[in-house]
Amino acid sequence: MIAATPGTTAHYNARYGDTERPVLAWSTSGAPLVFSTYKNKLVPANEYPGFERIGTSADPTPTHVVPGQGWRIEYVVDGEVITSSPVVAFTVDARGIATPLAQEEPGCTVWAVTGLDGEKVRLVPPHQGAAPQ
Repeated sequence: MIAATPGTTAHYNARYGDTERPVLAWSTSGAPLVFSTYKNKLVPANEYPGFERIGTSADPTPTHVVPGQGWRIEYVVDGEVITSSPVVAFTVDARGIATPLAQEEPGCTVWAVTGLDGEKVRLVPPHQGAAPQ
């Protein structure tokens, strides 16, 4: 058995229920394996009715977390930075999309930063002053 790459999914015809199941491993013969709740074990993906194909999940569930290492988020109003928050980490999903996690100050809640538009909310690399206008 070979571990599957995070985000690999088995896709099924929707009329049979589930439309997507995560592929958790590959058999030694190359068959994709999914978890069967009925058999309580890994089974070939094509054992479920309506199996269509193997693909990549559209689910943005993080599969990895990497440290922020000096990156920060700046919030800008009328061209002026009103506040800056350190990025404590980035989550990376199966599609390879990274989302910064910022924290206003130590001990405060960490939140996912969305809406990076480069103007009002921008991501600034380590050791860089204000981001380019």
